[in-house]
Amino acid sequence: MKVNRDQFFQTVRRMRKHLVRDQVDAWRGMIRLLRGQGQHGKQIEIQASTGDVEWSERIDVEFGSGDYYGPKDKVNTPPDKDHTLARVGCEALYRALKDRFDSATDIDLVVEGAYLKLTSPKDTRWQKPVLLPREPTQLQAVTERCVAIAPMSLHALLSQVAFTRSVDETRPHLTSVELAQTPSELRATATDGHRLATATLKNGALKPWTILLPPAAINSLLAALRESGDATVELAVGATALTVEGSAFAVFATAVSGDFPPWRQICPREGEGTRMVFGTDGETQSLRDAIAHATKVAKVNNVGINGIFTFDRGRLTIQVVDSGDLSRVLDTVETEVAEPTRDFEVPLLKTCFNLSYWQDALDSIPREHAITIQYDRELDPVAIYAGNATHVIMPCRL
Repeated sequence: MKVNRDQFFQTVRRMRKHLVRDQVDAWRGMIRLLRGQGQHGKQIEIQASTGDVEWSERIDVEFGSGDYYGPKDKVNTPPDKDHTLARVGCEALYRALKDRFDSATDIDLVVEGAYLKLTSPKDTRWQKPVLLPREPTQLQAVTERCVAIAPMSLHALLSQVAFTRSVDETRPHLTSVELAQTPSELRATATDGHRLATATLKNGALKPWTILLPPAAINSLLAALRESGDATVELAVGATALTVEGSAFAVFATAVSGDFPPWRQICPREGEGTRMVFGTDGETQSLRDAIAHATKVAKVNNVGINGIFTFDRGRLTIQVVDSGDLSRVLDTVETEVAEPTRDFEVPLLKTCFNLSYWQDALDSIPREHAITIQYDRELDPVAIYAGNATHVIMPCRL
């Protein structure tokens, strides 16, 4: 079969980028070439595998006589059950396409014994074929079909919580994102033990399920969904795996085993406690400006990123302090807010927070959303509500 070198190379380069970015050994990372399926009779599918995540795209091909190109072909004899053409090292294939073939040329792909043979008779630099060793592979099937979903909606859902994941690989549950389907909505939740973010997306799925997605799966999904031009993509879930598939990509992920932390136990109930409501215009911007200014002052003075927050019924005051000497106040910023929804008198609350957690939370909230801050007692978490997302931030001891 014949493929265009540039299209083939760009696809392999994207896959290589994801293998490297997800901290997988690119020299050992494998990609898998599959013969075209019936609904894609003029394409082959290319899959990259990181062990627990798979990424796939399709490229156009020109089949020759004797090439099998899908179950609906009435002329040729079907190959083995999984239609595998070859499985080769991603880095080896990337280097071969980059260094051994001119751009804007065609490449013939032929499987010969234990090798994938690449040739291009019209290539001006290299006349000898490139032989890449093959290895067998197995794919884990996803059996339970779930929902069709808009790619940008799923991207927004995951990006609203992904930044709160832990980077400590010794705590795998905290590096993951919990994706859960209820009868009426899809919910994503992540936490690193100091802060938490959860967001929902309304849909009409019927069967509830929950799955823990590893970091590599989240990174690949965000990249694939961001670049997708589809109106909808299909999200399929099995007992231990998830697949998101569009017209030109598919990301397969094996779930992290175990239980997600019981985050609902520390998440304040909406409406309980004192609420500070910021609108969608100047009030929201004043909150963003106050947090951004306080964070900048802390970083410029290299004193850590702690701030003492003082909440009252109509004002939020932030004092940037030296982490080694809390009595040393470097700057003070404040922002006026609307009156809280509760009418009874609430004492002032003064507590310390990591400013970067607030900055990350506000950066993830679209500017057109109103923001509500809910607080109660010292050392209790503070909740930030905006649109379909909830952010919970744990305080520090003064």
